[in-house]
Amino acid sequence: MTITSRLDRLTAQLSKKDRPPSFEEFSELWRTADPLSRSLFEMSMSNPNIVGRPRHYELIKKYLTELGVKADDPLDLEQVLSELQSDD
Repeated sequence: MTITSRLDRLTAQLSKKDRPPSFEEFSELWRTADPLSRSLFEMSMSNPNIVGRPRHYELIKKYLTELGVKADDPLDLEQVLSELQSDD
């Protein structure tokens, strides 16, 4: 299972229809989410090129901001790879 599919599955739990979750629905999911799920959503805010963009990405990003979640500076994937290779 990919990270994006896990995030999509979490947001799909909010509704039986393929509609965006309301802020109330998402905030309840956020309140009860396990630490891994929270960190995946947080990572998707700042690094969607690494973890993917969940369904309704822009809306969820807005909700996370409203909930006080801060996006980290995006990771530079090229730099991370270079650092990993230099440790060999």
